[in-house]
Amino acid sequence: MSYPSPGQTDIIESQEIALFASGPDNNHRKFTTRGVIDSTVTDSGNTAKTTTIRGGTVMAVKTSDGNLYRYDADATDGTQAPVGILGEYTNMLNRDGTAVDKTVNLFTGGILKNTSDVVLVDKAALAVLLRIGFKTADLAPHGSHFLLHPKARYFKAADYTLTDADHGCMFVATAACNFTLPDLATVGKGYSVLLFNGANTDMVVTGAANTIVYGDSGGALSTTLTFSTANKKMGGQVLMLADYASDGGSLVWYPLMCTTTITSA
Repeated sequence: MSYPSPGQTDIIESQEIALFASGPDNNHRKFTTRGVIDSTVTDSGNTAKTTTIRGGTVMAVKTSDGNLYRYDADATDGTQAPVGILGEYTNMLNRDGTAVDKTVNLFTGGILKNTSDVVLVDKAALAVLLRIGFKTADLAPHGSHFLLHPKARYFKAADYTLTDADHGCMFVATAACNFTLPDLATVGKGYSVLLFNGANTDMVVTGAANTIVYGDSGGALSTTLTFSTANKKMGGQVLMLADYASDGGSLVWYPLMCTTTITSA
């Protein structure tokens, strides 16, 4: 719950939220720390009352003042780095209707019941949260647990269109194969997939037009990457990572750890 500053403050209300699951012997493995939400913070997604920050919101610390703000994947002021989850809703107004700083308990660990209930979470944020102390109660492991340690490996002998569910996976082409990347707006920042050419055959990676940060013949962004150079096909690999092209820019694909000769277009 929140702890307002001394003096006249707002009425404390309750909120039902099933954010955490329990482990053996009802152990939630929850950890908390204290932090201050800045008085300027609002929740645009809480249409009923934007001055109330919803429980389950991913929070971050702004470098300039050390206060808590809502996570912003495209920020450059420190709030692009998640530090925890707000466990209960917090009304930022005092009794006079004035927004004030609020001291809160911030969860830095625990067993998340459903990651879809976490407000503002994306794959990049979830990857951080899973590394600082959070776990998920999902039966299937989430792709954000992984990067260079794929959650699953699949062999493909024909063209394949990647999906959001393939996040964190590795795909091996055993015959000529065109891997079509998923829609960037759908998968969002942090989506990653490892593509490996396991045969002496052509392997193509195709994204939306001009979304792959790899220069084409004219020096612009690429739409396709092709592993087709003789004696350089087998063993060709690339880790495709979705992220922003610049501060405030659009989402693009970063081809990391490309090996062998690639033809781009």
